[in-house]
Amino acid sequence: MIKLRLQFDERAIPGFLTQGSAGQFVELYEIFGFPEAITIVVPKSLPKDVYRPYTKAFGEKGKQVHLSSVSVPEIPTLSGITKLFNQLPLEEPAANRLLVLFGGGRFFNAVDYCIGLMRSPPHAIHLPTTLTAQIEFPFSRKSYLFSEKIPNLFKLQKVHREFLWGDVQVLQHLSENIFRTGLLALIRLAVILDRQLFLFIESKVQLLIQRDAGTLLQLIYKIYQVKKNILFPTELHVILEKWNTESLFGFWGIMKSQIPELTLYDLFIWENIWRWRYMLTAGEADQTDFKRVLNLLKTFHLLEAASGEVFVKFLQRLKSLPGVPLSGEVILPRSIGKVVVKTGLDENLFWQSLASVESYLS
Repeated sequence: MIKLRLQFDERAIPGFLTQGSAGQFVELYEIFGFPEAITIVVPKSLPKDVYRPYTKAFGEKGKQVHLSSVSVPEIPTLSGITKLFNQLPLEEPAANRLLVLFGGGRFFNAVDYCIGLMRSPPHAIHLPTTLTAQIEFPFSRKSYLFSEKIPNLFKLQKVHREFLWGDVQVLQHLSENIFRTGLLALIRLAVILDRQLFLFIESKVQLLIQRDAGTLLQLIYKIYQVKKNILFPTELHVILEKWNTESLFGFWGIMKSQIPELTLYDLFIWENIWRWRYMLTAGEADQTDFKRVLNLLKTFHLLEAASGEVFVKFLQRLKSLPGVPLSGEVILPRSIGKVVVKTGLDENLFWQSLASVESYLS
């Protein structure tokens, strides 16, 4: 078995985003800090008017912007991945550089988590029957292993998490859907990198919403929240015409206009409730479905005191809907959420929550 071996060091951890709005880029990176240079990777077939707002937004901040176009195969074959990797400008110094990938389509969705790992040379790419990515972090003495069987790139067989300083070895067997497990793998990376790696994977998020995306979004935001109190940019508002894969941001726009004190914390919790509320009012779900999402919220313990009052207001509104099974007492534990937000990420609590999510999704 030939390995794809990737090495990191603490001086070479740039950001990583896929396609979003230019306003989102600027606003979020004003929070996290702009890199010194930005490399934008775009498919050759992508119209210029799609990525020009990005280059303009960063250029106005006085940053160096490098544009690199790549040929993106229509079908994510083994040879196609190799060609894409070979086209990426990975030989450039990774420190203080942001790599932006455009095009979250059929190809990028399959491999962008692998591309996102490739931060610091040297790197060697060999793709035979098994693709394995082993990431070592000397400064924290942690090692991470991804193994993926070829040719079925959409099955992530396992994520192996090992602590090199002890005998503890945790092996998580995940579901086979890459749109769940691929993002869970990135969440794990973000934790290991001590939240220095900024991930906003809009293309995956849209795909995930049809498969209980809110559960994973909550975990992502749980990581973000311990670093900064992020408010969602208004540029991401989407007109909510019907329930579809963009409804999360549409719902945010609607609710933000009604309750100005909303934060992203509330949005990720409410996305699940909004989904079941829609199904109930449309006659597509029963009371069991709504109880299911409430139990999920209890599992995550993601409410904290600042957002709790707003959340209660929303529950009160839902009580007035016909068929919504809400009693007068809804107990949502907040202790873990407080610990995570106020004192920083407690890794043990995080993995406990993650195990609950994986059990729920399996």
